[in-house]
Amino acid sequence: LIMGSSPPDASLAIIAGGGIVSMANVIGIVGLSSSYTALIERTGLLSGFEETIAAAAQRIGAFRVTAVVSLLSICISCNQTLGTMLTHRLCAKAQPDGSEMALSLENSVIVLSAVVPWSIAFSMCSTTLGVGAEMIVFGFYLLILPLWCCALPAAKTGGPSPRQEHDDAHDRAEGRSASEEG
Repeated sequence: LIMGSSPPDASLAIIAGGGIVSMANVIGIVGLSSSYTALIERTGLLSGFEETIAAAAQRIGAFRVTAVVSLLSICISCNQTLGTMLTHRLCAKAQPDGSEMALSLENSVIVLSAVVPWSIAFSMCSTTLGVGAEMIVFGFYLLILPLWCCALPAAKTGGPSPRQEHDDAHDRAEGRSASEEG
């Protein structure tokens, strides 16, 4: 638990390691990222961008803006944790619904962090697998998911969210309409 494990068979070497000691770097990164986010929030360093981002979300869609902001955050911060925290902070006014924000973060900053070659998520994956930048080609899902979400009509028009469409379909299946709910 503390030091990790070593499998007896060399063919299982990819699962060797683990343990609390191996998580020291990750704990440090998360702690440092949280400190940066708190520092940025208290100084108001990015507060001017929030209104601009909210206005852009009205024009092109909240998810599309979140995806662009997330990619920029990852490129600047070089890690998934700080990128997620910055994107959440900057896009809070563009997406005030917490559930929609969580879904947008999941479909943008979380997956895109592994396609930026200088990010920690990319380097961790490439080091673990013993490959280089050519692994981006094989991570097509990581690129397709945000592109697919950007292509959805609700991403631009501000129409019903996937969650709302699901709830509406559920209500129709049960024979209720939105007017009966109110």
